[in-house]
Amino acid sequence: MDTLLKGESLFNDATALLLFSAALNVHASGGLGSATVIKIAIAAPGGILFGIAFGYLLSRLRPLTENTVGGTLLQFVYAFATWIIAERLHLSAVLATVASAMTIATLATVNDSPRMRVHSFAVWTTVVFLLNVVAFLLMGLQAKSIVQTMSPDELARAVGFATIVVISVIVCRMAIAFLFHAVVAYRHKRGGYLAPFRHGETMLVGWAGMRGLVTLATAFALPPDFPERNLVVLAAFAVVLATLVIQGGTLAPMIHLLQLGRQTAVRKETDVARAGLAEAAVARLASEEGPEAAALIAQYAKTAADPGGLSDDRRRGLLRAATLAQRQRLDELRDADLIGATQYLELQEDLDWQQLAAESEKERRITES
Repeated sequence: MDTLLKGESLFNDATALLLFSAALNVHASGGLGSATVIKIAIAAPGGILFGIAFGYLLSRLRPLTENTVGGTLLQFVYAFATWIIAERLHLSAVLATVASAMTIATLATVNDSPRMRVHSFAVWTTVVFLLNVVAFLLMGLQAKSIVQTMSPDELARAVGFATIVVISVIVCRMAIAFLFHAVVAYRHKRGGYLAPFRHGETMLVGWAGMRGLVTLATAFALPPDFPERNLVVLAAFAVVLATLVIQGGTLAPMIHLLQLGRQTAVRKETDVARAGLAEAAVARLASEEGPEAAALIAQYAKTAADPGGLSDDRRRGLLRAATLAQRQRLDELRDADLIGATQYLELQEDLDWQQLAAESEKERRITES
């Protein structure tokens, strides 16, 4: 369900922005001409191909700025550059950006800098949170200014229209989710490879239809002379607010009520993965000699306490080698679909901090340039 919802969200965002751009072109040109049709036809595949090519280029440039503040700043430049260039080429900017990011992630190796990854995660998490706050703040201010300029009759009409749109969005999504459920169940009965969802899972997928930044961004992007722009903006704001508050606020109780929680399974999955990582570290160190290797093997095997500070260069090298072996095992678990994406990132972060602990003080720092 998690994979389905994330993939569907990505597909929805890409499709919505592509159609939105096409609709604005039609509105500006006064009709659906052949040029607009050609742009729409090449926007999606062209955006994907451009994103892959640009991501490959960026993956070659990225190592030059690792472990620097400038490297983190360049990540923002890369993201915006991908979007802006794709827009200038009349390609799907969303698909180009995602394809670029997926290409960079695919080309990543276990030897990539943990210091850079830890720093980047911290910066991007803060920036994304800040952008969400600013977006909703701007939307609220704009909605307030629109409401203040409306007469009571116009406001009543806007509230009625927004209510109809919100109900339609929720009902249509639920209908589509159960229609998809019926199709999958039918194919499964006829020997199809798709396993059927439970009705509770389908209910959750249908209910998890929160709208967010893309809805707000498209509403903001409407030109000032667009017909009924204020009405559309208020409807978009109502959809985002209603779905986040009503649907988002009831997701956790619904998961508990429908008994769809995976807390126990996730804990077991993570414990098995941790054991596999420890085995990989022990296997890597088994061929090494000396008390340092024996102490680390005992630590990974949980037969001794933490060996303490790693001031010795050999100990540092052994711990780095063990960590790289664990990273390889973690990637194997992910590729074999034996661990979820969230658990993968959590264990990757643990290994990042473990590897940083084995670095010298100079190597642990991030420089300004």
